[in-house]
Parts: sequence; structure tokens; C-alpha cells
Amino acid sequence: MPESTRQESKGPCLEYGCSKFASFQDPELNGISADLRNQIHPIFHLNKFADNMDCDVLETPLRLATRLLLSDKLVPFINTITGGVIVALDGPLAGQLIDSIEKVCAYRENEFGGVDIGSNACAFYPKAADCNPGITDTQRQAAHHAIDRLEPLIDYLAAGKQLSVSAARVLTSSGPLTKTMTSHWPDGQIMKIAIGACYDQLSSKHYAYFETEDLYRTSAMAEALLMERIMFAIVLLHEIGHAFGNAAGGGRGRAEPFYKGSFISELGKELEGELFGGSVTNSNYVHQQEMCVHQTESSSRRRCFTVMDWPGAYYINTYTKQGQLNYYPRPWRFDTMWRIPMAWMEKLFTTEFWDNEVASHGVAALELPSTMGWTFADDQHLGGNERDSPLRAVRNGDPLLPKLVRREARRAHIHPEADHYAPL
Repeated sequence: MPESTRQESKGPCLEYGCSKFASFQDPELNGISADLRNQIHPIFHLNKFADNMDCDVLETPLRLATRLLLSDKLVPFINTITGGVIVALDGPLAGQLIDSIEKVCAYRENEFGGVDIGSNACAFYPKAADCNPGITDTQRQAAHHAIDRLEPLIDYLAAGKQLSVSAARVLTSSGPLTKTMTSHWPDGQIMKIAIGACYDQLSSKHYAYFETEDLYRTSAMAEALLMERIMFAIVLLHEIGHAFGNAAGGGRGRAEPFYKGSFISELGKELEGELFGGSVTNSNYVHQQEMCVHQTESSSRRRCFTVMDWPGAYYINTYTKQGQLNYYPRPWRFDTMWRIPMAWMEKLFTTEFWDNEVASHGVAALELPSTMGWTFADDQHLGGNERDSPLRAVRNGDPLLPKLVRREARRAHIHPEADHYAPL
């Protein structure tokens, strides 16, 4: 690699998502500081999980999942799915309120072999009374009651090798609904959430950390366990988002409805978006060693949390092929990823954060801190293909044309062709 390609700046790297940038404001962890003691919600009860899943491994991420699910951040999402209005988006009922998803959302295969929403799409919208700023006690109680009513419909299983499940997936069951279930969810169904590789990754990091003597535990081991705990909790919440859609009737051969004005029908991502403002990942964005002078052996093993704007160009390409794209007003050429400081993610596992900061400041305490981000172009507008997409290139350490921006500037024009960047 010619020396001219190396980054000579001693400050944070402005061109790549690597070393100094990836670890921006991220001092190494000195250990695991999780001390959550809140009760696990029955929807995540340990007895619901497969016998071969270790309760000690599951306990902490399930406590976090409970805290996040019951937070005011998700009250609007839950109430919109379970108590909002349903609007037909096209077809003979376009623009009209409908009383049942059963009237629309028929599946059909598309040219890619996936399901196509076709001309019978609908969307969940909040009731007018729920559009006011702030969360009332009535709204909070309605959301919590909806979670309680969803609990009997859900169980968990280990995916195993017989199911093609990377992280987790909601599977419908043929089991009958009880009279009480039917009264709450007349179009609902029994569901099992199949847990895939996310549990294997969590358990391996758990055992690696706790089976190592204190003297030999490293910050890298603590970081790895922290990440897998958070990602496991997020994966479960993602699937709970789909489960709410299925319970409301978006199953049994019907496509999943859209959420408000979104043009991708993906309720799991919509839940993530409500909670974190985008889709959370924990990939390693460190560059190849010969391409950056900031690279070190330890930083090459470090991963970082990021939030990708939802929805965006990368997801438009992905969900078009899966048949879950409804419409979008104009081409999106750029996506933005935002760094989430490790220290902030670590706070989510502390009682002090939930009992003091969240109790005092409400949803404001759960807003992601101002941080740095980078932008990259959509592969279809660069003449590439999915295999050579910019997202994959970032992860593999190939050079792109990103520009470092502040999170507060995420809605501003940040590229010469920003008129093609359609912010939400």
C-alpha cells in the first residue's frame, strides 16, 4: 500500500470509521458494572425460554429488555399498534379508515421470490388524542396493559440447525387462542420467537468473562459481553415489535402493516427507531492496519455501537427485494451512521440510571447523546450491487467518501447532492 494512502493526521480520523473514530470518547471498560435488580416482565419470563438456555446468561439482558419495553419511549409505538387507527393506503379503500386488517394486506410472491404487499397495503396511525406531546398516565397504562395482554401469546424456543434464523424470528403457531386471548386479539395468533445465533454469541462472551479469574479479565472481554447483552435485548424487542403486529392481525397469510408514514413495513425496525432513533448495530468498523496510522492491534478487535438512520437507502434496497417497500418520494443516495458512546450504553445496565436519571428526566434521559457520525452513498446510485454495497465496504475497511458530521446536523445538507437526500 503506497504511503500516500495512509492517514497522517493525529486527530480523530475524518475519512474512515476506524480506530480513533470508532473508539471516540470510549475509554476502555474496567469491568462489568451491571447492577439491574428490576423484576423481569412476564413476557420475558425465564420459564418461557428453552431448557438449554442458561438463566444466568439471560437474566441481565432480560432485565434491560424489561426496562426498555416499559419505558415511555415505546408508549406511542405500542398504543399506535394496539389502539390506533388503520388506514388503507391504496386499492379500492385507499385513504379510508378500516376496522380490520383482514380487509387488506394480502400476500403474493414477487419476482425475487419473496412476498409482495401488492395493492392492498394499510398502515397503523395514532388516534388524534395520542398525537399531543408528552406521555400521560392513561397512555402509559394502556401501553403496559397491551404488553400484559400480549404475554400469553408468546413463547421462546432455540432455533437450532433446523431453522434458518440468524438472530431471532417470530414464528406463528397453530395453537388455539383462549377465550380471553380472542377477546383481546380477535385477529391474533399464538407465536414462538425462535432464538438463533444471538444467544450463542451472548453465552460464549458470558462464560469467557465469568469463567476467567479477575486478574486475567480484560477490557476487551468486558466490552464484548456488554455488546452481546445489549444486542440480545434489542433483538428480543425487535421481535416483540413484530409480535404486536401479528397480534393485531398482520399475520395468517397477511402482510405486515406499515407504521404511520413509513414506506417500509418492518415493525421490528420501527420499534428500534422509536427507541433509539434508528437501527442499532455493533459491527467492527476498524480499517486494515496498513491503511491507517491510528490502527493498533487492540483497536482492531474493538467494535462500536452505531445507529443507522431508519429508514434509509440501504434498507430501501434490501426491503425492495423482500417485497416490503410501499413507496418513497424520491431516490435516497446517502445514509448516515452515528456512533453511540460505549459509556452511555453501559449506563443502561445500572440501577442509578433508571431510578435517578430516567425517573427525573423521563424520555429525555433515553435520548442518544450528541456524537459523531459519517455518511456514505447508496450502492445503486454508485453503479454497484448489493455484494459491493458501501455498508459492506465500510465494514471491510474499504475507502468511501464520508463526511464527518455532528448528530445535531443530521437533518442539514451534508453533501453536494443533498437535495437527493430525503430526511424524515
